[in-house]
Amino acid sequence: MKFVRGLYSNWGLKIASVLFAAVMWFLVTNINDPVSTERFNNISVTFRNTSIITDAGEVYEVLDNSDVISSVSIRAPRSVLENFSKDNIVAIADFSKMTDDSTIPIEITITKDSGKIDSVVPSSTEVALSIENLATSTLALGATTSGTVSDGYIVSSVSTDQNQVRISGPQSVIDRVEKASVDVDVTGFTSNIGTDVSIKLYDEDGNVINDSAISMNITAVRVNVTILAVKTVPINYHTTGEPADGFMLSGEITSTPETVVIAGKSSVLSEVSSITVTDPLDVTGLTSDLQTTVNIANYLPSGISLGDADFNGICTVVVDIIPQSSRSITIDASSVTYDNVPENYKIVLGNGAEDTNFTVDIVGLEETINAVSASDLNATIDLSQLTTQLSEGESLESGTYTVTVSFTPPEGVEIDGTVRVTITATAPETKETTDDN
Repeated sequence: MKFVRGLYSNWGLKIASVLFAAVMWFLVTNINDPVSTERFNNISVTFRNTSIITDAGEVYEVLDNSDVISSVSIRAPRSVLENFSKDNIVAIADFSKMTDDSTIPIEITITKDSGKIDSVVPSSTEVALSIENLATSTLALGATTSGTVSDGYIVSSVSTDQNQVRISGPQSVIDRVEKASVDVDVTGFTSNIGTDVSIKLYDEDGNVINDSAISMNITAVRVNVTILAVKTVPINYHTTGEPADGFMLSGEITSTPETVVIAGKSSVLSEVSSITVTDPLDVTGLTSDLQTTVNIANYLPSGISLGDADFNGICTVVVDIIPQSSRSITIDASSVTYDNVPENYKIVLGNGAEDTNFTVDIVGLEETINAVSASDLNATIDLSQLTTQLSEGESLESGTYTVTVSFTPPEGVEIDGTVRVTITATAPETKETTDDN
């Protein structure tokens, strides 16, 4: 009984002893292992059940980098914090818990000594999303070059092994994409290029779009650039037919342009000195200039192409047609040559009574015919036009004959009409006549 009475006596002293012991334990604990707070930065949030969005034909975009918690403050004893790292903090956003305003609460789990941690305070508690319909677009794939090839060379063509690219992503992002293209730097090159080039997307202002929300079925293509040597050569034309009576060609053909830049392999290009338009320009019956166009590309030799990207191959051609000028020239006997004269025959112009002359009309450019003299026309009378009419053994009799005169005028001069004149032929005396005398 004394023991029992002793157990229930002095309650105040006993309670004070217990409180004192608790205080002493708290003081000893905090002095030996004090509680403190440590901040861990840039904790990435892991997503779960994202198929809820994608299965609905939609895509999401994280707003304001809310998928990264800038800091998480951990309050715990020093002994816990000494062996604690950011890897022990797991942040999860479960898409199945998304709210109507497209935010997802972040659940934080501590994977080490979670029972010894006093508090976990994150700087943010939710992930904010932008959700849109998934859009897909197929774009023609363009190809360009930049830089400048070496002097004497041009970029002839640029081609890719694929000509389309398919892109997908949020509707608002896809709507910004205007074109897809690749570019090859050709600076200093003199031969063909084959290389793999990354595809770039551009908006309507030509700015590159770099958006991780866009996916492409291909991100690079093979690009082939053909580089050719170039040279400048003249263009040759020719005509067919004759202008109307009273008109003539001045001899001048004007072409715009007069020369053309051609391209090809150096070995082929070295063999070409000009481009000839093989189809003649028909001036038949014209009384004024012939004006026409010619596609010079149709007359390029094999292995040769046009070398100026700004020239479409169309040349404007003018054939100059002018009225003829005429002039009369007097041909005297001394300016006439006789061909195929029978042996010992004497031939004189006219009826033989006295020296005579004849007039010939010439036509051509005024400045050309004004410079022509009688001797320049090379008047010739061929006696074969008389002798070929004789029977075998028959000789040309002495007498007066009418014959045709032929001419060899200078270039650009023509004889107007046929010129016929009178000549006198005197046969040689026979032997019998000589004996009678």
